[in-house]
Amino acid sequence: MAQMQTTSMKKLLLKGEIQDLALALQVAQTTHILGMIQVFSLQKL
Repeated sequence: MAQMQTTSMKKLLLKGEIQDLALALQVAQTTHILGMIQVFSLQKL
């Protein structure tokens, strides 16, 4: 029984880590896109 609990807890932790990673990736992508937009608008000036 304890084995099952630790396994499900590990899965939950892993799930949380994956969500954190996905969020970090989204933030990085957004930052990158915003940076690119700034570069393009600066080129137009």
